Amino acid sequence: MGDVIDLGGAWPRWPAAAVKVWEEAHARAAAVADPSCWAPAEGDPVLRDQLARVTGARADQLVVTSGVRVAAPALVRGCSHVVVERPTFLGVPDTLGAHGIAVRFLPWDRVREVAGGAALWVTAPCRNPDGRQPDGAFLSDLRAAVRRGVRVICNTAYTWYAGRVELPPGVIQVGTLHKVAGPGAGVGWVVREDPGSVGPHSAMPAPPAYWQRVWGYFLEAGGLPLLRAPHEELTAVRAAFLGRVGTADAGRGPHVLLRVPGAEEDAVSALAEAGVIVGPGSAFGAEAPSVRACLIGLTVESARLAGERIRAVVPGLRDTAPGAHPLGPRGC
Repeated sequence: MGDVIDLGGAWPRWPAAAVKVWEEAHARAAAVADPSCWAPAEGDPVLRDQLARVTGARADQLVVTSGVRVAAPALVRGCSHVVVERPTFLGVPDTLGAHGIAVRFLPWDRVREVAGGAALWVTAPCRNPDGRQPDGAFLSDLRAAVRRGVRVICNTAYTWYAGRVELPPGVIQVGTLHKVAGPGAGVGWVVREDPGSVGPHSAMPAPPAYWQRVWGYFLEAGGLPLLRAPHEELTAVRAAFLGRVGTADAGRGPHVLLRVPGAEEDAVSALAEAGVIVGPGSAFGAEAPSVRACLIGLTVESARLAGERIRAVVPGLRDTAPGAHPLGPRGC
């Protein structure tokens, strides 16, 4: 079988150079920041300035949070219900449901059905689990939704892999360092066009002041490019993987959703026996039997090997036409 290739989403360790910058940021913060203090309501000024540089927003548009999903309940407050894209990362709708918020799922090509008074949650760029990118028609649908009174919220967590998307005016943006620094980063943000439109709220928790200052100094010292460096080959890795799988691609970023014949549980088990760990598509709300592959941490060579194993174990993928792929014209 050879070495096991983990496409389940395991996060690689930081490069040594990034760890060094982090240690220096800690030492610098310890000299000026009191760990016992509260953070300013909208976030540490050093961190907000650095996030503004990274996101392209103004510092006064930013509210620092502890991440995307913890901010979600406060952002949809007052809405009749929330419509969440399908497929998607289910952590957000699960969090909303845990707060008693009604959630409905719709694919991108049906967001025109969302009525005013509701909230709409989407991800761009690089939607998880399939890497789908927004096209002009989808962005027009978002613009129309804002005009009819829908509170449109876009999760931009995967911007690190494809660059920023020019979203329509009125769309609230949420972001996080988690997808470039790992799940322990503990820093996210909300970008609002009007600094008074989305204020800090007790239901939108933020990291402690000291932690925010450390991250501010880390970004200021050039830590972000060091974290992004391991992902520089991701485009080539994705192409190598899908080239061996033999499936068309219209997405970007680290995630791929592959439809499989038969039960997805059988495909997941068979691939595990062949030394490839994947996740079930149902864990991301995919309606058709499928598996999700996360390419983070792979080399071009290991991506090719993973693709070859998948194609050998799940032969039905060989006959999958480009239009039938989750990333094809019909989307999800």
